[in-house]
Amino acid sequence: KLLSDIKLMYMLTLYLMMLFSLAKSPLMMVFLILIQTIILSFMINLLHNLFWMSYILILIFLGGMLVIFIYIASLTS
Repeated sequence: KLLSDIKLMYMLTLYLMMLFSLAKSPLMMVFLILIQTIILSFMINLLHNLFWMSYILILIFLGGMLVIFIYIASLTS
């Protein structure tokens, strides 16, 4: 069961990487990066049983996306 879940997440990550190369909108790119980060954190949690490591990874990526969003919003105004 665990191996099939990891394979499914790996295939989903590969599919999202292909979608990322086709994305034209920056908002879609940010959404795809966030989804990949969440999948990666689930994989870390399943493989190594490190909940805090995956939680910190999500928080770092969300903080980085917030900084990029604020920067882009300040440029457009």
